[in-house]
Amino acid sequence: MVDLPLMPLNAVLFPGMPMPLLIFEDRYLEMIRYCREEDAPFGVALIKEGQEVGGAAVPHEVGTTANIVAVETLENGALQVMAVGQDRFRLVDLSQAEPYLIGRVEILTEDSGASAPQELYRELRELFGDYLHVVLELLGQPHAEMTIPDNPAKLSYMIAAHLTAPLGVRQRLLEMDSLRERLFYERLLLKREDADYRLILSARHRYDELKHHAGEGSDESIFSVN
Repeated sequence: MVDLPLMPLNAVLFPGMPMPLLIFEDRYLEMIRYCREEDAPFGVALIKEGQEVGGAAVPHEVGTTANIVAVETLENGALQVMAVGQDRFRLVDLSQAEPYLIGRVEILTEDSGASAPQELYRELRELFGDYLHVVLELLGQPHAEMTIPDNPAKLSYMIAAHLTAPLGVRQRLLEMDSLRERLFYERLLLKREDADYRLILSARHRYDELKHHAGEGSDESIFSVN
């Protein structure tokens, strides 16, 4: 068990994934100062009840430790912080001994990946690569490249971080102890989102094609119902 400063957020942080934070509340400015002085991590957990700013918040039991990798002090005294997720934890106890929450947490061990079939892992790598290609094209960056992890657990967290699923679904993915279960669930989510994005991309291509023809003097209407 370890004591961990906590930052409840309306976001889910996954191991190995970056999280930029704008820190301006006094309690969290003090927390970041402490973590930097002690070279200590803090915990990020999705809010179950309460508010992200100003008031008290009750976090979900499972969150992720965050290591600070960069800090920039802004003119107004706020901090621009880049943190990276490290380990999943389970909250055992919660206290308000400091201006910010302190959690007594148990660091959760990771599934070795032995339970995850290799064919499932390979399928997920291919699906995720195709998914990223479609997303980057929609963002106007079709030639951008992203490195896909070779490790099944790291792949599962990278997929979870890039899905546009609701927060409750993302929290469920974080809480899964079984890598096999997480990968199977992500396969379903990836296929759904990929299909949606491909429809949007197809519609965009069709719109651009019709717009191009219209610019050449075509009588075809861009918004034809035919």
